[in-house]
Amino acid sequence: MRKKKNTAAMMTPILFIVLEFLAMYIIAKNNDLQKTPFVRSVRSVQSAFWRFTGNVDYYFHLEDANADLAGENAVLRKEIDMLRERLLDSMAIAPSAVPFSEVSGRQTFEYIPARIIHNSYAYKNNYIVLNKGEKDGVCPDMGVITPNGVLGVVNAVSENACSVISILSNEISVSVKLEKADIFCIMSWDQKSSGGAVLVDIPPHIPVMAGDTVLTSGNSSVFPPDIPLGVVKSSKMGKRGFLEADVKLFENYRSVQFVSIARNNLKNEIDSLTGGGK
Repeated sequence: MRKKKNTAAMMTPILFIVLEFLAMYIIAKNNDLQKTPFVRSVRSVQSAFWRFTGNVDYYFHLEDANADLAGENAVLRKEIDMLRERLLDSMAIAPSAVPFSEVSGRQTFEYIPARIIHNSYAYKNNYIVLNKGEKDGVCPDMGVITPNGVLGVVNAVSENACSVISILSNEISVSVKLEKADIFCIMSWDQKSSGGAVLVDIPPHIPVMAGDTVLTSGNSSVFPPDIPLGVVKSSKMGKRGFLEADVKLFENYRSVQFVSIARNNLKNEIDSLTGGGK
């Protein structure tokens, strides 16, 4: 008996709400003065709901869209390399007259789009895990590049994933050049922040100015040439008689998600002659 009373008590407010909406509908349907504010209220609620569901749908499709963009970037990078190779071939210059930085541009790179599934940037030696592995053609010592720089070098591979030594690590350095001077030097992490690096071994007679762009040199089999990495903030004389420069990196390593793994089809041949190197 008590259960029936409780059920009746619960149904009363529900019935009241249903009848209230029904009454509002009848009034709005038969009274033009009431219809306009009623319809506006309903449309306002519908619009808010549609915006919410649209944002949810956009969020869940955003990852697919980013993955598509990463794939398109990989295709574009390959096309740029092919155009560079054709341009150099059309120059018809004796090989001995072509600078090494241009010869390195003839390396045929292919790009494997990947997504970061684990990222560290707050330690002395940082590592990243990507969602591509052996079945995707990934091998150790492949370079990993981002939309605004380089991420690091692959050091271990499983079937479906790979581990990358981050550029934010003491374990690797990158062969780079200053865009204006076209001088090669070495860049490594400054160990102070995720956005800073330092250049070393710059000849003392080379003018290094704040704002100079730092690029990958192409002087290795790991990274393609001419990838912008950052800009010089300041320079000073180092302990060994060479200049050193602080660099502000372009890439935000705290938020990057999609990258490209650079596969050099001539890497083994080049490394057998040069001894490898980053």
